[in-house]
Amino acid sequence: MDVTSLRSALLTGIVEGLTEFLPISSTGHLILLGELIGFQGPPGKVFEISIQLGAILAVIVVFWPKLWNLMLQAWRPGPERFYALNIVLAFLPAAVIGATLHGRMTRLLFSPYVVCAALIIGGIAIIIIERWRPDPTIKSVPEIGWLAALLVGFGQPRRVQQPHHHLGPADTPRR
Repeated sequence: MDVTSLRSALLTGIVEGLTEFLPISSTGHLILLGELIGFQGPPGKVFEISIQLGAILAVIVVFWPKLWNLMLQAWRPGPERFYALNIVLAFLPAAVIGATLHGRMTRLLFSPYVVCAALIIGGIAIIIIERWRPDPTIKSVPEIGWLAALLVGFGQPRRVQQPHHHLGPADTPRR
């Protein structure tokens, strides 16, 4: 591995680490960084996917006891089953829409210009929504009903559109 690749990998890892757990778009920032430093194409994409997989695995490790309990208890009547069904309801619309439109979304929405515009517009929208939104009626995850879970599922594909995937206008259905 040459020095340029190491520098690119280090910068990409730093950006991912700083942005993944903040309410800002790690994917959007990685797209912009890749464009800025020329870390694109298959090597850049493979590395981007690898470090995002690392972030997903970190979340699984942190929440493992809760996830394990959910998997064991979801088969019996009770709050865990209700929670698991809501996860499925939130997942299905996003999966169907994502599978249907994946190629088109990738071609149209992952250019640096679209990402810049989405980050700016999304940031302004966050400020406006946070200022004028009503008080939330759902205070904790177990209170989420099937309709709210379904709305979250339909809101998820809009997160790719931004790509502002942590907080933002696309998340308003769940608030």
